[in-house]
Amino acid sequence: MDVSAAEHAVTSRHLRRVWALPGTVLGRSRWPAAVDQRLHWHWNYWWQAHLLDTLVDAQLRAPSPARLASIRAFVRSVRLRNFGRWTNDYYDDIAWLGLALQRVSSLGIDVGPALAAIDTQLLSGWTAAAGGGIWWRRGDDFKNAPANGPAAIFHARSGNVARAREMTSWLTSTLVDPSSGLVWDGIRADTGELVKHIYTYCQGVYLGACLELSLMDEAARTIAYSRNQLRPQFDASLALTRRETADSLPSSFGLDNFRFATFFTIAMPVDRTPQIIEYQNALIDRDRRTRDLEMFRKRIAADVKRSMRETARMTERLRVSEESLEISQREVEVAHFRYERGLSNNLDVVAAEGGLMLAENRRLAALAELALSRLSLRATLGILDARQDVADAAPGGVNRVTHD
Repeated sequence: MDVSAAEHAVTSRHLRRVWALPGTVLGRSRWPAAVDQRLHWHWNYWWQAHLLDTLVDAQLRAPSPARLASIRAFVRSVRLRNFGRWTNDYYDDIAWLGLALQRVSSLGIDVGPALAAIDTQLLSGWTAAAGGGIWWRRGDDFKNAPANGPAAIFHARSGNVARAREMTSWLTSTLVDPSSGLVWDGIRADTGELVKHIYTYCQGVYLGACLELSLMDEAARTIAYSRNQLRPQFDASLALTRRETADSLPSSFGLDNFRFATFFTIAMPVDRTPQIIEYQNALIDRDRRTRDLEMFRKRIAADVKRSMRETARMTERLRVSEESLEISQREVEVAHFRYERGLSNNLDVVAAEGGLMLAENRRLAALAELALSRLSLRATLGILDARQDVADAAPGGVNRVTHD
């Protein structure tokens, strides 16, 4: 199959600039395109995620600077078309985009802020309603496999194996039909009604989540099995034998002069090439997955360090803004004092009060940025409680955020 021709068919027909802006590109959802699609007003978020995934496939197959530039532009354009946000109200949508962006990061493109935003929203979607799981959509009462499956894969690849296992366990206990093993569509949390439609994509995302979580265990089992195949085969047998010949034919059927004998055999294949190859392949696969896991750990450590540096920088900025505010307050007092004694006019007072307002605005901005950096750090550490922490970071909780 000519995969380059398939790629050309998609890119030439569907990839277009967003609102004619240079350095942007997204996919039109049909060809020929209608007017709303030409304007990118018809917006299919998860379709774009899958298109981005295929562009990454093409880049991994045949690296190209031009295609890499298109992928960079595509990532920027998703946020542009989504009006400055990486997420929307549909948890399955953002999980698919998160999976595509995880693969984009392997190309050396920085998508850290996007992945952090997606991770935060997916974590916030988990509730105890219906026994666990995340919602299909914000403000809805429906939880389903198409949202929880890709989200579990995203968390597993991000290194948050605990949440990935929780999601997969919830899918298994809630939506897997015990009689057929197939995955139902979802459950309505308010009534407990199971929506037992069978869709192929429900099966796919559930299998994908199970696969992501079983990779390391599966590799270990394969290595153990292959190692056993390389070992010599040791057999022990016990036999009842006669040590001498009988005097006559009738006496040969008696039990006289019989002894128990033990036999030991060791067998090894002459050509062990297939087993050696299987064993080496298993080792290579294990090592590759271990490297992937280590890469995720290093990425998480780097994200934590970056978030901590940002928090420290925002803390210092707040300290400077508070000192500036104190200076501005003293300047206002001096201006009032000079005005009351006729040493200056009211313009000096107005200027001093204007400076005080600017200093107060800078302090509030520093407070907000510090609160956001604290939330980002907690999200990176995987300990963000979206409702409680955001409530604490709101105006009523500003003092706690400031003086932690």
